[in-house]
Amino acid sequence: HLHWDHLQGLPFFLPLYDKEVSFVLHGCHQTLPDALNRQMSPPFFPVPFALVSDRITFDIREPGAVFDLGEGREVRTIVQNHPGMSLGFRCTAMGKTWVYSSDAEHKESEARAENYPFVDFFREADLLIADAQYTYTEARFTKADWGHSSSIAVVELASRARVEKLILFHHDPASSDELLADTLRSTIRHRDQTWGRRLEAAGERVFPREIHLAADEQRWVL
Repeated sequence: HLHWDHLQGLPFFLPLYDKEVSFVLHGCHQTLPDALNRQMSPPFFPVPFALVSDRITFDIREPGAVFDLGEGREVRTIVQNHPGMSLGFRCTAMGKTWVYSSDAEHKESEARAENYPFVDFFREADLLIADAQYTYTEARFTKADWGHSSSIAVVELASRARVEKLILFHHDPASSDELLADTLRSTIRHRDQTWGRRLEAAGERVFPREIHLAADEQRWVL
């Protein structure tokens, strides 16, 4: 989406200023070109967007579009519950699938709803990077409708969708390391004691197989 924290890295991306490099920016926000132009306009940035825009092609489509990038690479999009319309991405390449679903609010009732569309969107992904900013109490009461999820709702969706590896992402800036570690423990416990028991009772494997906290310089093998 077009919130400032998701755009501000582009003006500092050095290849943007390499005259031998061109770009195609894919998206579903009709105002994307204008948003990039405004953030690189005075007094916000010294280099105007016009200096680089002639090497940028915008591929803007309707929300929910599928982008075929060739050679078996595909990106599917889905509209998420977040102010300003956030998009989730389901990426497929080289026989693997990973989903990036940040800035999305999944309510507890939705995570358990029979036809909730995100179950199919996450279905059997090798890796799911999901917004889990709030505690269960915050997401349900004090910060409901703020556009972010709890790890409990996310792990329930990942379990239903049979995701292999779940990464809890978009940590609250106010969260301490201790709180994040406790969130990870409670998420794993919820998987094991709630959805895990249901799957085991049905003779099925427990999903997600792994749950981790996102961290700087972390690497994941699909």
